[in-house]
Amino acid sequence: MSINRPQHLYKYFSKDNFDFLSHFMLRYTPHESFNDPFENAPSEPEKVDCLGKDKAIALHAAMRDVSTYSKDLVDETLANKFQKDAIVLTFQDYQERLGTVCLSETHDNLLMWAHYASEHRGFAIEFDSTYFFEFADDPLKTSLFNVDRVSYREMRVADRPDNHWDYYHGTPHEIATTKSTHWSHEQEWRMQRPLNNADRVAKDDRNEGYKRDASNHLIHLFSVPKQYILKVIIGARASRENLDLIGSKLAGDDDLAHVKLKLSVPDPVNFCLRFVNIRISDLSPQQEPPP
Repeated sequence: MSINRPQHLYKYFSKDNFDFLSHFMLRYTPHESFNDPFENAPSEPEKVDCLGKDKAIALHAAMRDVSTYSKDLVDETLANKFQKDAIVLTFQDYQERLGTVCLSETHDNLLMWAHYASEHRGFAIEFDSTYFFEFADDPLKTSLFNVDRVSYREMRVADRPDNHWDYYHGTPHEIATTKSTHWSHEQEWRMQRPLNNADRVAKDDRNEGYKRDASNHLIHLFSVPKQYILKVIIGARASRENLDLIGSKLAGDDDLAHVKLKLSVPDPVNFCLRFVNIRISDLSPQQEPPP
């Protein structure tokens, strides 16, 4: 468990994900659905040791070197890829797996707004981090929950646990919370929970089944008590329609009276965002001008 815990943690949402402001539930996602192919993938130096000469040359060839080709390497790579893609798990299998929610220490990173908040058209939520850490601090739940800061490094973590405890707790956790330095701007924290503890599995409105993501995983949702929601930060490119939608979601809910509203504004001089205090009344639908 990391020390120096931040007081606040942030979650970025796309312009199409305003459902959070209705049901106040976060998705905990299996690593296979993350956007990084290195997720939960340890270092495997033994694979390098087993490479034949032609495979090694082809694997390390520069992009411009079109003459280096290994049919064995291509066949093996494609076979592994499509074998993995063909795996279909049952509903029960999904429920028994772990899901992860990804949060950030930062609310003003331009790349985060661009990547995770629909090019600044979405919004971000500021949480009181106590909500997440109290799970991990509960001695009765330490085997089910963990919250930790992601570390960033150049090399992947080797899957070589030193002892029985490390095999089941140490090394897998380190692998799951280690990413490439390319992602260091995210300043990420992660919390894992068993998916079979989800408060809800999202239904597909178009049919009677369950909704699935692009990786064919179900959408497991966990409730967040409203008192831990501190701010709604609106993206600098949010549409008038989305501003009205946020206002309508928050208006009239006494349990959200403490929530502050911030509007992101591009700084007129520097490459940074400023945040303006606004009121729900400022988000009221605009009246049509008189004829």
